[in-house]
Amino acid sequence: MTLRFRTPERPWRAVLALLFLNLILSWTNIWPTPWVRPDHRFSGELALMVVVLAVVYALRIRLGSRAFGWLAAVYGLLALGRYVDLMAPSLFGRPINLYWDVPQLPRFVWVTAQSWPWWQTAAAAIGVVLVTLGLHRLLRSAWRTLCEDGLVVWTRTPLRRRVTLGVGTLGAAMAVANLAGQPFTWPLVSKPVVPVYAQQLKLAASAVYAQWNPRAAAERLPPSPSVESALALPVEQRLAGVSGSDVWMISLESFGAVMFDDPEIRAALAPDWKQFEEALRAAGYGLQSGFFEAPTIGGGSDLSHVGILSGVDLSVPQRHDLLITTDRPTLIQVFQSVGHRAVGLYASVYWPWPERAFYRFDTYIDGPALDYRGPPMTYWKIPDQAAWALAEPKLQALSAAGPQFVFFPLITTHFPFSPTPPLQSDWSRLLTQEPYDPADVARTQAVETNWLDMRPGYIDLARYTLRWLAQAVQRPWPRDRVLVFFGDHQPTANVAGAQPPWDVPVLVASRSRRLLERLDAEGLSPGLPAAQPEGRQRLGGLHDLTGVLLRSFAGPNSSQTAAPTVAPR
Repeated sequence: MTLRFRTPERPWRAVLALLFLNLILSWTNIWPTPWVRPDHRFSGELALMVVVLAVVYALRIRLGSRAFGWLAAVYGLLALGRYVDLMAPSLFGRPINLYWDVPQLPRFVWVTAQSWPWWQTAAAAIGVVLVTLGLHRLLRSAWRTLCEDGLVVWTRTPLRRRVTLGVGTLGAAMAVANLAGQPFTWPLVSKPVVPVYAQQLKLAASAVYAQWNPRAAAERLPPSPSVESALALPVEQRLAGVSGSDVWMISLESFGAVMFDDPEIRAALAPDWKQFEEALRAAGYGLQSGFFEAPTIGGGSDLSHVGILSGVDLSVPQRHDLLITTDRPTLIQVFQSVGHRAVGLYASVYWPWPERAFYRFDTYIDGPALDYRGPPMTYWKIPDQAAWALAEPKLQALSAAGPQFVFFPLITTHFPFSPTPPLQSDWSRLLTQEPYDPADVARTQAVETNWLDMRPGYIDLARYTLRWLAQAVQRPWPRDRVLVFFGDHQPTANVAGAQPPWDVPVLVASRSRRLLERLDAEGLSPGLPAAQPEGRQRLGGLHDLTGVLLRSFAGPNSSQTAAPTVAPR
């Protein structure tokens, strides 16, 4: 039986379809924005798919509508993988990890949608569906045009078949060499997408296996000797250096070394850092500081939080997922063992958070528990200053019963770094239904996120945070308090730049001279962190900070008094 193919009236359409299909698997990004631009290289995956289809049409086999639909779906996934693989390092400064990052997307979308009117949320959802369906239809049409207006003609005669298969085989050979990592192909063949998905599947399979075999997974985790050593000490020595004091650990969202290394940001924030330091000293605090390396960059704050609490290096994200399935003791259990009440203050959390079972806080305070009665501000509803003010009465009441260990992650300086809430000098007003002047609220809510240049917003939010913290540390407190401030990661790459160091500042404020001397012996320096982009004296990873604090907090006769030598990672 002889198959009859329609003769294309405009074969140039197949060339346009081929160029279009190549475009969306070879584009490159306009760093550091979410936008893309065309690239001259050809897609290896497209070359392989075309040569296979050329063989199919040379055998006089014709594809149906359903086959073109599947081709479009597969190619759409490749295009999505290409885009995400390009954008993640550009916007967040790190590669994508689907197993780790995809579960965060619903939370981010939910938080974002809360600040929109219902019709905008509905319009956005409908828009996503329409764009997805439209892209699928466009890809299906492109594949049908390439095959029926191109491959049919290009494989009709023996000579055409040989030329088409020869050119296709050459492209396929270049694609295979590119997949094998041969550098000579890089100027001609775009970075392949299939290995990205293969790596993601490998990471996901490893994590799923760990969930099915929790005991084997626990054995894969690095030890946490600093926590274990502290719990091995006599109770009276474990935290004798902070006996009777409240200890607050405050995570400074997106505070990275770029604040001190980048000349523009350093100059813009220098007066505010100085004001913050002067406020601490006016309140009777001394200050020690240093730089540690975060286990993440641009996002994934939980890696830094859990890393500090546990003393486990979580630079491999899957370790976090393993760790929170265990009953591994953390700083929280060390403080609880000497009678401190452990309080988790998570003002940005408005959803069920089952993972908090790992932390074992005595008291957990989330966003709804703070009873914020003002207008929603930024993507996270409660500005950090208001969260501190609303938490103070609750924590003061708890502090009357004994010392506390408070873990308080800030959130307002989270990506996308705008808008900036108003600074409120009258803290009592933050407890009311009108915490800000209406004009200030309207001005803040009118600000639209500048997705193309986030640096000004980042500087403004950092300035806001330092200014309200300068007020907060001078507010009266019923007992002595030690304040540990730590950056959780560098900001995203559109602020920090390409391939920045992962270092973050750590500041410890205390009124105890002995404690400050012990911190100095651990390698921290008096005063604010200094800009040292070249040859910085890094004090280890953030998980090493756990040991630094526990040794400094221990009693004077503790065997932990000797400071270890920590080599940069």
